[in-house]
Amino acid sequence: DSGTPPQQATLRFTLTVLPHVAPTVQLTAPSDGATAVAPGSFHLAAAAAGGTDAIQRVDFYHDEVKIGTASAAPYQLDWSGAGVGTYSLTARAFDLAGVSTTSSQVRVTVSPGGPPAGVLLTQPIAGSIAFSPAPISFAVTVTNLNAAVSRIEYLSGGTVVASSETAPYTTEWIATDSGNYTFSARAVLSSGATLVSPSVTIAVGGRRSSVVLVNVSEGPESAFIQDALTKLGHSVDLLSASKVGPSSLFGYRLAIWNDAGDSNAVVSDAVVTSFERAISAGTPLYFVGERLLAAAAGLDSGLQTRWYALLHAVPTGIAPASGLPITFEPVATDHPLLHARSGLVEDFTYSGPLESAEAGDGDVEVAGTARGRPVLLMSPSTESPYELTQRNTVTQFFLRTRSGDATAASARDALYGNAIEWLIGNLCFSQVVRVETTVSPETVNVGDEFTLTLLVSAHGECGATGVEIIQALPAAWTVVAADATRGTVSESPGAVGYSLGRLPLLIPETVTLRIRATTPGTVTNLAQIHWNEEPVDSAQVAESVITVVGILAPGLDLQRGSLGHLILHSSAAPSATLELESSADLRQWIPLQTLGGGDRTIDLGAPTAGSAPVFYRIRLLP
Repeated sequence: DSGTPPQQATLRFTLTVLPHVAPTVQLTAPSDGATAVAPGSFHLAAAAAGGTDAIQRVDFYHDEVKIGTASAAPYQLDWSGAGVGTYSLTARAFDLAGVSTTSSQVRVTVSPGGPPAGVLLTQPIAGSIAFSPAPISFAVTVTNLNAAVSRIEYLSGGTVVASSETAPYTTEWIATDSGNYTFSARAVLSSGATLVSPSVTIAVGGRRSSVVLVNVSEGPESAFIQDALTKLGHSVDLLSASKVGPSSLFGYRLAIWNDAGDSNAVVSDAVVTSFERAISAGTPLYFVGERLLAAAAGLDSGLQTRWYALLHAVPTGIAPASGLPITFEPVATDHPLLHARSGLVEDFTYSGPLESAEAGDGDVEVAGTARGRPVLLMSPSTESPYELTQRNTVTQFFLRTRSGDATAASARDALYGNAIEWLIGNLCFSQVVRVETTVSPETVNVGDEFTLTLLVSAHGECGATGVEIIQALPAAWTVVAADATRGTVSESPGAVGYSLGRLPLLIPETVTLRIRATTPGTVTNLAQIHWNEEPVDSAQVAESVITVVGILAPGLDLQRGSLGHLILHSSAAPSATLELESSADLRQWIPLQTLGGGDRTIDLGAPTAGSAPVFYRIRLLP
C-alpha cells in the first residue's frame, strides 16, 4: 500500500585505469661520432617498438629540425646535403594514439673540402667494341664515401651481372649475345646506403672473323693488309684504335696493329691491356707502322714498359731517318719470314721514316736492319725449339704502301704473306691444286650462251693458300655473268680473275662463267691456276674446247590443225629475233608479229571460206 516504503538494491564494482605505455625507439645509424665531407651524407636508421599501441611512424631530426619520416619498418632514410658543422641526430617514434618517444642523441660531424662522394665505372670504356663471347672487364673508383664498402655490384640494363666484395673490386663477366650493352656500378655501403655510377654503353658484335685489324687510321695500308689476308683465306674485322676496349681482341687467331704512319698515332691504356690479354690467351700479334714506339710517348712509364715488351723493342732516343736501305741477312730457304711460301724477302731502300730501336729483352730475333737499327723483329727466334703453346709476335717498323721500286714492293708483299702464315701457324710442306673443267653445251650457235665450269680443289698435306684463277677471254666470247662459291671476281679487258684465297683440303669450290659466243669457230679455253707455292709462270693450265657454229637459217612450216586452224611452226637460233610477215601477192609484205629464236608455234586461226590466199614468211632481224 502507499504506506510501504520502496525496495532498494546497491551494486558495487572496482574500475582500474592502467597508464598508457609509450613506444620505445633507438637510433641505430649512424654511429655516434660519425664524420662526412661536405656536402655530407648519412644513412639514418632506428629500431622502434610499440607499447600500448603499435608504431605509426618514426620521424628523424637534426637539432630539432625534421629531416624526414619513415612510416613502416625498417625505419630508415638517407640524409644528404649536410653543410659543414656538428649535428645532433634523434629519432622520434609515434604510436597510433599519437604518443611519442624521442631517442638519445647521436652526434655527427661534417668537415669541409674534398670532392663529393661518388662511384665511377672506369671499365669497360664507353663506346668500345668487343665480339661475343666477350669477357667484359669491370673496374670502379670510389671517393669520399661516409661508410665502408660492403660490395660493388655491376649492372647491365639494371640487372646485376657481377659483383665484388674485395678492393679494388675488379671482376669479369662474359657477354654471350650481340648488341649494345649499358653498364653501371652500384656501391653497397656497410650502412646500407647505395650509390650508383653514371652508365656507359659498349657494342658487342655477333659474328667474328679469324683476324682483327686495329687501324689508327684507314687508308692504303689497311686496304693492302685486308687484301693480303683475303688472298690467304682469312676473314678480317676492322676496329678503330679509339674503339679498343680491354676485351676487344679476345678470341681471334691473329691481332694486327696498323698505325698507317699517322703522325697522330697514340696508344691508350685500353690498347696495351687488350694486346696483352690477346697474347696471354695465345693470339699472335703483328705490329706494323712507322710510329710504333713514338705512339706510346704519352703513357706513364709503367704502361710504356708494357707496350715496349709487346713490341720486343725499346727506343734509342735517336730521331727517325728516311731513305735508309733495309737489309736482311742471307738465310736458309726455310726461314719463316724471309724465305717461305709467299716468296723471298730481298734488300730494298725505304723512302719513309724509320724509328731508331733496339731489340728488347727475351727470346727475340732481329730479321731485318737499317744501318744497324732493327726494323724487323720476331719472337720467338728461329733458334728456339718449337712449342705448341708458343706465342708468336712480329714487329715491323715500315709500311707496304710507301713508294718504292718493283723489288721493294715484291719484297714487302712476300714479307706480309710469310709473316701472316708464320704467325697463325698454318704451315705445311705440300700444296696441290687440281682443276676439272666442263662446258655445257659443247657446241653452240653464234649468239647463243654456254656455261664454262671449273671445279677447283686442294690436295696434299694441307689446304692451298693464295689461290687465283685467270680466265683468258678470246675475242669471240662475251661474258654474261661470272661467279664463284668463295672469294672475289674481277673483270678486265680480255680476262676474268677469281681470287679464291685459302682452299680447305679436299673441299671443292666452283667457278662459273656464262658466255655468249659471237664468232663461229673452235676455241680452246685456257684458264691459269696458281697459288702461293706455285709462281704464275709455272701455273697449271685447265683446257676445254668449245665449238661455235654459224647462224642457223630460220625455218618455217605451215600445217592444218584441229578445227581447220592453220598452225605455223618457226625455228631459228635461240638468240635470233624474227619477224613474221604476210602477203597476198608475194610483193607487198605486212609485218604481223616479232618472234624470239628457238622453236615457236603460232595458231593463225581458221581461214574464212572463199577468202583469197595468204602467204607467210619469217625474216631474220639484225
